[in-house]
Amino acid sequence: MKWNADGTTPPLKRSFSFAGKRYSLTLEPAFVEKSGGALRAQFPGVREEIIEFVIYRLALEQGYFYNAGGSNSETDSFVLFTSLYAIHEQLKQRGADRAKGKSYSYEQIREALLVLSKTKVHLKSEA
Repeated sequence: MKWNADGTTPPLKRSFSFAGKRYSLTLEPAFVEKSGGALRAQFPGVREEIIEFVIYRLALEQGYFYNAGGSNSETDSFVLFTSLYAIHEQLKQRGADRAKGKSYSYEQIREALLVLSKTKVHLKSEA
């Protein structure tokens, strides 16, 4: 991956085969404002994967979501109502970052959510 001096990078582009079909994937990074107002391109990493897992668990275990499509039960759009505190507590309960003896801070959780929401994934079948 090539990084520019200003902290930006072009999208990642990959082609791959799955189940005998060819696909192309484009991953556009999120742009996160760092201290001093500088924007930095950031791709999802392990932290974002852990936060995403916790969000799924909250949605499934606690039932903190509702169907955003209204009365149509066939939609796949859902909204999760939660808080940074609830995510932080789940991380502590699950022993996130045990090697350092601490969980992610509220700011780290907020930044991970920002990266997850702003990263764009485009997947196309080459057929």
